[in-house]
Amino acid sequence: MIPYRYISFFLSTFFIFHDSASRAIPPLAMIGGMVKKNCSDPLDHGDFCWSDQLQANFLGVFYYGYCLQMLSTYLAARAGFNTCVRLALFVCAVIQLTTPIMISFSPVLAIVVQGCRGFVSGLFITMNFECARKWGLNNEGKFVISFCGMMNYFGTGAGPFIAGLLAESVGWVYAYYLSGGVFLVVFLIQCALVPDDPVDARFMSSKERGMFVEKKQREDLEPANKTTISLKSLFQRRFLYCFSIYQICRNFLYYSVLTMLPFYLNEMFGKDTEFLAFYSLAMCLSLAFSAFIWGSILPCVDQRMSWFKSRIFILTVPMIIRGACFAVIPFIKSIEGCIALLVLHNVMEATVYSGGLMTVSFELDPAHSKVVVGVHNGVGQTAGFIAPLVSAAFTSVDETRPDYWEVRGRRWRNFLLLNSGVATVAVASVFVAVAWRRSEWRKHPSLCFESKEEEDKVKETENGIVIKNVAAGCC
Repeated sequence: MIPYRYISFFLSTFFIFHDSASRAIPPLAMIGGMVKKNCSDPLDHGDFCWSDQLQANFLGVFYYGYCLQMLSTYLAARAGFNTCVRLALFVCAVIQLTTPIMISFSPVLAIVVQGCRGFVSGLFITMNFECARKWGLNNEGKFVISFCGMMNYFGTGAGPFIAGLLAESVGWVYAYYLSGGVFLVVFLIQCALVPDDPVDARFMSSKERGMFVEKKQREDLEPANKTTISLKSLFQRRFLYCFSIYQICRNFLYYSVLTMLPFYLNEMFGKDTEFLAFYSLAMCLSLAFSAFIWGSILPCVDQRMSWFKSRIFILTVPMIIRGACFAVIPFIKSIEGCIALLVLHNVMEATVYSGGLMTVSFELDPAHSKVVVGVHNGVGQTAGFIAPLVSAAFTSVDETRPDYWEVRGRRWRNFLLLNSGVATVAVASVFVAVAWRRSEWRKHPSLCFESKEEEDKVKETENGIVIKNVAAGCC
């Protein structure tokens, strides 16, 4: 029989998959008939005539709300996380289902509401950490987080294809209707099957329920394991500032690969839109499968070195390799070589969910990881706005210049080398975090064992319920 807690694991990661896929609807809907390509032509098949500025606002406003997830997460942690996530699912369902109507009624209203959707969507990734803490037994939490990364990347790759297919075959409005319908169904399932307290779950076996009862009893004995957190104590965590810098740098490279490098491949190698569509899908799939692979490799790494060395290694070495890839790409003259380096870059990027920043945030303090992640991930999302602006500033060239392509190539090279420097800043932030307050860098006691003998011991109750299992040491 499949453990009941896997229902919660699946739903918390499916939120992320569907939300990531839904973000692809606005641009694909615009291309598929929502907005006229030529407003002066009455025969153009687009439904609405929007200016470039209006289109840009509609596309970008989600992320303005999304980067405020540090606020939405903190409020949810104070008010009740599960209740707020259910509310977020319902809000997303209503917004997606009514967006076509709002667009025809008032584009400005539609833009404001999409920003609200971004704000509540900030709860979905952090919900994964609350799920890992509350529903995970023994060492399951970090695997839930790895699966979160995999679903995030899968959604980013699958979304454009699903939305594009619907927009071309049955109309752009149905992409919104499908997205809203799925949000609504998931909301109902979440309300019916996932209670606030795992002990209260219906249809759970007595054996599994007993495991959660034992877990709850252990947590009640730990006064430091409170699930609420004050702003004062939050900002006293010095590693949080360094993690925020790391997250900005990490996302700067991530968004460069997904959003800016297609322009580079188009200009330097003449690759068309069809090729770039498959490029985007391939990049996201490489991220998704790499997150799964790293999640499988991590236990082996933990067995061969201390927790501290393992996490520092995974935070720094993959980032160094990512920076090296960016440094080499401008000197590669073949598209095959560039793609190979970008895939290698993505393999290293996937460590952020498997042993990297997200996993470390959970392991340092499971009870408060949802808020910590909400802060540094929210701050890090600003890289989504910064990367395009920096790219434009570095690569912009007057098209009338006779040496346009020569200068353009040189400026692209400078932008790619800048990414390499950004990776160096990320690595430096990790060592600053360690040097600043080494005492903060310890795996939380609830996730490790006090001795090797205890690690190897599997204690069972009279019902045969496993209380503790084999796991990695603390440091």
